[in-house]
Amino acid sequence: MGRGYLPESVVLVAVGLIVGHTLPSARSVVSADLVLFVLVPGLVFDAAFDIEWRVARRLLPALIGLAVPGVVVSALVVAFALNAQLLMPFAIAFTVGAITAATDPVAVVATLERLDMPHRLRTLVEGESLLNDGTGLVLVALAIQAATGTFDVAEGALLFVITVVVSVAAGVAAGIIGSFAVRGSRFSPLAFLVTLVLAYATFAVAQLTGLSGVLATVVGGTTLGTLLRRSWSDHVLAERIDRMWSTIALALSALTFFAIGLVIDLPSLGDALGPIAIGVVAVIAARALIVYVPFALVRPRVPVGWAHVLMWSGLRGAIAFAAALALPLAFPRRLDVQEIVFGVVLVTLVAQALMAPALVRRAVPAQARD
Repeated sequence: MGRGYLPESVVLVAVGLIVGHTLPSARSVVSADLVLFVLVPGLVFDAAFDIEWRVARRLLPALIGLAVPGVVVSALVVAFALNAQLLMPFAIAFTVGAITAATDPVAVVATLERLDMPHRLRTLVEGESLLNDGTGLVLVALAIQAATGTFDVAEGALLFVITVVVSVAAGVAAGIIGSFAVRGSRFSPLAFLVTLVLAYATFAVAQLTGLSGVLATVVGGTTLGTLLRRSWSDHVLAERIDRMWSTIALALSALTFFAIGLVIDLPSLGDALGPIAIGVVAVIAARALIVYVPFALVRPRVPVGWAHVLMWSGLRGAIAFAAALALPLAFPRRLDVQEIVFGVVLVTLVAQALMAPALVRRAVPAQARD
């Protein structure tokens, strides 16, 4: 990858910003349901299908730590910052924190796609971004409930754990069922259609039944990919399916970044620069806390440069964007929350994506890359 590489995500967001500014009426085309139910499932499934369980299994403690307590800690840091600096009610501030807590798989995978990184590091970064989106959206639902009605912390914590566990179980079941259906089809285009139905059906059913659609789809995609790669004949079929998904994901990714740019109104964000700046600083500080503190305490047998890459891979994107769009119309200070979230998404998506290539080159020595 050349030093002058400009991420496609940044280009597409910029094009969306220009089109949205020129044709404001075009923004009405983009909705939370479009992003969540049309764009996200395919992108999440494609990334999850590529994850190798034998590698991810060794990284599981770190992945779970980042995706569960890490998401909660990040949401709390942002909430305390907004509450202290803006006097924003804590429940509303926590909602902002929950929305911006998870890194985004669409943005992370698109940014890292062309970077020369060790396989384990890539699995850690992409795996975390996939898992914490699922837990992040569960936390968003609880935060909205807390901000708009009565809420019991103990019951909320229990519901969070139950939702995550059941979503994982549903994903495993979907992946196992899908493996039988794919093996039964054998014909590659038909097998791909089976995975397409599996991805979107798993997401929709989980989401509409109160589970985490992202988490169920991630686990389903990883389970299916792992089962199909166990034998040589199935492995060949899996690679053919993967190539078809890569084409679909490329189109979905382009539409996602364009949609983000299309909806964001730069003049309105300009009026909220102060709150956005506080949100961005809080998000980055929270990310540093959940990455560097465990790294210093546990001291895993990995280069310190990996922690730097993991820290800077905390881009926010489609999930935070969709969650902000989906806030109930009666949600208190809804526009303020959306402006902060959109600002955080824009800054992290553009700034961190542009800086990621240089960071990887400096943090990961060439001889340590695959």
